[in-house]
Amino acid sequence: MTLGTERAGDSLARSRFNRYGVIALFLLPAFLLYGLFVIIPIVQAAHYSLYDWNGLKPLSDFVGLENYQKALSDPIFQKAATHNAIIIVLSLAIQIPFSLGIALMLNRRFPGRDLKRAKDPDGLRAAWAGIEHESRRSEARRVLMGRSCRCEGRGCADVIETSSSSTPVHPGADSA
Repeated sequence: MTLGTERAGDSLARSRFNRYGVIALFLLPAFLLYGLFVIIPIVQAAHYSLYDWNGLKPLSDFVGLENYQKALSDPIFQKAATHNAIIIVLSLAIQIPFSLGIALMLNRRFPGRDLKRAKDPDGLRAAWAGIEHESRRSEARRVLMGRSCRCEGRGCADVIETSSSSTPVHPGADSA
């Protein structure tokens, strides 16, 4: 009688192992790729940031946290970090309430709701695709009309070809 009980316990342990073994087997490639393409480059970048390195010569000039001190004291970096923080805060403060409001509005019962969902289950996805398409089309139109965005050390500006000169003229740039 005890023999049958041990077999039932072994069977339960074996099924648990099989279930978790399959899960581990499917997760292993994902974790390996994540480690290879995300974790290892982050660790390498952190290591390289502690050296005065131009990307070509060997790592020999260890500077420690000096690169971080330079970056944090640079006014351009501070301004960029401030702008990024503002964008993040405003994006969260505007997008999340707006999205939740639209979701709550669309979740309420209204006449024709079921018909709308059956007709267009993706909701506003098609509208966003149309807006993106129009944006790309207008950019292509500007390029074809001779106005393209070229960065030549002065920042991006619309480049306008003048009839008297073959060199591009940047609006607002000194033409001396």
